[in-house]
Amino acid sequence: MYDARKGSDEMWRLPDEVLSLLEEVYRSGKDGERSPMLKRELVVALSIGNAVEDKIAVSGEESYEAYEGRITREWELAHKSNSLAELGILLAMAECIPGGSVDYPLSALQGGAGNSQADACLVNISSRLREAFQRLQPSPDGPADNEERLHNSKYSLNEPSPAESEQAVREASYGRITEFYGGLIDRIGLPQPNLYRGMENEHCRAEDSEEEFVTGNYHIKTTPKEEWLAVTDVRRRQELSDGQRVVRDVEQLVRAEAAVEAGLMKEEILALLLYTGES
Repeated sequence: MYDARKGSDEMWRLPDEVLSLLEEVYRSGKDGERSPMLKRELVVALSIGNAVEDKIAVSGEESYEAYEGRITREWELAHKSNSLAELGILLAMAECIPGGSVDYPLSALQGGAGNSQADACLVNISSRLREAFQRLQPSPDGPADNEERLHNSKYSLNEPSPAESEQAVREASYGRITEFYGGLIDRIGLPQPNLYRGMENEHCRAEDSEEEFVTGNYHIKTTPKEEWLAVTDVRRRQELSDGQRVVRDVEQLVRAEAAVEAGLMKEEILALLLYTGES
């Protein structure tokens, strides 16, 4: 059984990838063009909201150890605040406070001890808080309730592959915000002005052109190169045309009435065939 009173420091330890980013932010300090971008990336990684972005700045002669401790505390408080909001704590407290105005919404609490109205509000708030906290059910596995965390993760992909069960969930991984601002050219190169040649290169001359995969619709084992040949090579097209299944010639499809009416190019027809299946 998870004990919330033990191991607090370990439970609120920042993940290694966040610590690495935190060190970059600390080294960049207040200067440099990369500092604002790194700070935004850290806010996203910590999931603490833009409202605390100013607290990420390194102050004065602050040591890295002190900086890490301060950011870790902000991270902890942000998660607890979010959990309290999910429980409706603030709303429950607001419902217990009568009167007030737009300019002084909490005027009923002014005066502190001895103010009968304020005392009554505090009693009501205490009672509502107790009710809300009773709804909290301790997790037997502690804060890392893995399956629930994975299903609710913003990185989860709820589309099981044929080999996985219906309940299976895969978790995606994403690049850093610096890669987002860096653009696509370094990753995929400049666009190929000759569309047909570009498509052919992607399917037949890329590193993974002959790597097998299983299609999501018919669960057929194939490769990108095989898929390309199935719709462009006459001999391969004839081999695949069997019985009622006929792999049609792309040139014929380009001249089809629907394609002409839609103004489709040969490359667009190829893309449709490759996406939906060659027959």
